[in-house]
Amino acid sequence: MQILSLMRKDTVKAQMMFNLMQAGGAVFSSIIGGWLIDFSGISHALLVGAILSCIGTMIAFAGYTKIQRGNYEEIYKSYLLHG
Repeated sequence: MQILSLMRKDTVKAQMMFNLMQAGGAVFSSIIGGWLIDFSGISHALLVGAILSCIGTMIAFAGYTKIQRGNYEEIYKSYLLHG
């Protein structure tokens, strides 16, 4: 299992990528949501949004449990080596 860690020098890049993905997701969801409302109504758009939110929550929890089970000694050694 590969351990993923974020070095100090990469934190600004990670924050920028997070903000970019958040803005892109907002634009994408607004376009798709508007299209769904136009073609199938508000109730259908809300149902699709709720289902996708549940799927996203499950993916987030699955990723969180993988991080929780990580080998912290290897992460700490990697941090000491790469600064």
